[in-house]
Amino acid sequence: MKKILLAIAAVMAAATMSAKVVKITLKDGSSQVMTTSQLSAIDFNADGTVSLTSYDGNPIELPGETFTKVTVANREEVFETIERPLTFSYNDIEFFSRDATYVNFVYPSVDPQGNPISLSGAIVVPQDIYNGEVKADGILLVNHYTISHKDEIPTRGYNYTESMLIANPLRPNYIIIESDFYGFGATERFPQAYIFGTANGRASLDALRAGKRILTDLGFDYGKLLFTAGYSSGGFDAMATLKEAEINPDYSDIHFDKTFSGGGPYDIVTVYNEYVKQDSIKYLVSVPLMLVAFNENGNLGLDYNDIFNPLIADHIDDWILSKNYATWDVNYLIGTEHTLTDMLRPAYLDVNSPQARVLLDYFARKSMTATDWTPDPEQNIYLMQSRGDDYISFLGTRRMIDFLADAGYEKSCIPGKTHLQTNTLITDMGHLATALVFAAQTAASLKAWPLMYDEDGNLNSTYSDIVNREIDPVEMMRTLDGYGFDCRGIILAVATRLKEIGAKQGIDIKAILAEQLAKHNLDIPTLIEMSDDAGFDVVKLITDLATYFSEYDLDPEDALDVDHALHAIQSTSTGNPALQFEQQMTDWYKQENIR
Repeated sequence: MKKILLAIAAVMAAATMSAKVVKITLKDGSSQVMTTSQLSAIDFNADGTVSLTSYDGNPIELPGETFTKVTVANREEVFETIERPLTFSYNDIEFFSRDATYVNFVYPSVDPQGNPISLSGAIVVPQDIYNGEVKADGILLVNHYTISHKDEIPTRGYNYTESMLIANPLRPNYIIIESDFYGFGATERFPQAYIFGTANGRASLDALRAGKRILTDLGFDYGKLLFTAGYSSGGFDAMATLKEAEINPDYSDIHFDKTFSGGGPYDIVTVYNEYVKQDSIKYLVSVPLMLVAFNENGNLGLDYNDIFNPLIADHIDDWILSKNYATWDVNYLIGTEHTLTDMLRPAYLDVNSPQARVLLDYFARKSMTATDWTPDPEQNIYLMQSRGDDYISFLGTRRMIDFLADAGYEKSCIPGKTHLQTNTLITDMGHLATALVFAAQTAASLKAWPLMYDEDGNLNSTYSDIVNREIDPVEMMRTLDGYGFDCRGIILAVATRLKEIGAKQGIDIKAILAEQLAKHNLDIPTLIEMSDDAGFDVVKLITDLATYFSEYDLDPEDALDVDHALHAIQSTSTGNPALQFEQQMTDWYKQENIR
């Protein structure tokens, strides 16, 4: 049946002498096919009519009968199919590739104000699935990352994300559905909705519904699994997609097996404040993209000459709204030597000014940490970022982790152990390098999921037994002591020997440790925080170890060490435990002159 439908679609494509996007069926049974070269938008109106708009912004009249005779109920979504290889290359070196067929389509959704509008999107089907050689395990709903050029969209084959996720050597067998989002493709004539969560979340969910309908019409079995994913601004939009699926009753039938979200500006207030604090930022373009998107789509009514210095204000139409430049082009045009002070008026650099407060209040309402959402702690989420992200402050992810923890999520770096899997990378890994790690880990999870989980979404019993074992290092040492091992003695002997070597050779062990940590921009508070993000309670572990050693018959000098360690840990009950612990230990070292 599928082959017959595909053959019919091929004949229809040949008959139109052009790639199809959508076919409008009239009440009398006649139809009109609109192509990518003709069509800018199809707006499904509230009165049941359809309005067609060309790329030059002029209305399109249907021949014979006027477009007012076309009803939403009678529309038939058709599409263009294009074979494109998914290829990942660097410096003209191809690392991996996978053939695929793109199915471009137009579908009804909403604009940032919630008004009905049509958007464009793509279905990416790996060729071996398209040809029926392998079965699809499920659908991956992808949210594309930050773009600013009109051609950097899924429907025009800009497929870096798709390549990384399904063309990699693991070759996960999933069908990708991806929206161009408002402001691109079918709605290119409008300003883009950059990190506009509600609109982009709904755009993704509506694309999912339309895409599944088209796949069904084509006879595809798209599998039972459903994931959503995104990195950078796409990570923000992936969380927005999950949020809309949870809070909007229109999407109550959609449930994701897992949301993969990396490197997003989840708490916009925090990220903006860090931009202001740092002044010099690597991804300069993100600030005008964000402010213009919110001003244009949020109806803020701000004058760009009041927000920006002439460096930006004089070029909003050309650099941002025209969509003629990619993000790095805009960065170059701004000038990488410039700072936020060069870009913004002083009032918007003072977070306490009335102008900045209005903007920050708006940011707070648009953040994924806004109080209008209490996430369901049974939803599976993977959240990752590098602490040294040079584009988007890691503190935004910090706030997102805390927000999810407050909602009842338990953190763990181990897949499947809890509903929130976290991965905070070492601080010397930047935004782009982390994107590769995120894509590799997401692809691995997609590949492993059918083996790790049953059809009801429950973990494989063998794997579940492994990941859910509670490991208590102190209890393990007590058990070993019971079998005749002197764990305390061994540890103290090693520590004493290190002290002796350090004293004899004039080695400052603490300084060496600090030096090694500093190579990765790490310190003890950061290590404790990273361990906490990964689901390990380091402060409790140290407290347990101190208690363990206090049970031992120690020499007076060693007993003094334990007493001071206990005092340092017990003083962390209020405020920031990591910072207080570090300060207590630093004071102790100074007092006792212990190296």
